[in-house]
Amino acid sequence: MKLEFDPETDTVYLELIDIEVEASKEVQPGVILDYDLEGRVVGIELLHTRQQTNEGKQSVPSPLAKGRGLGRGVNPPSQK
Repeated sequence: MKLEFDPETDTVYLELIDIEVEASKEVQPGVILDYDLEGRVVGIELLHTRQQTNEGKQSVPSPLAKGRGLGRGVNPPSQK
């Protein structure tokens, strides 16, 4: 999994699987899903990220920033 941000285009791309993209579909304005040959989502692109996330408005702190796992009251299993 890889996350990239391009400040020049204000675009975020989350690569879920490192595999060739066969098709892309804009599922809502500024949100594009990339699919592999089997139809699985392999990437997510967010255009105009600052507009999509309402940057400049008051934000809620991320539970991940405080080490609270995935934000669902679940912590990742400890590694042995």
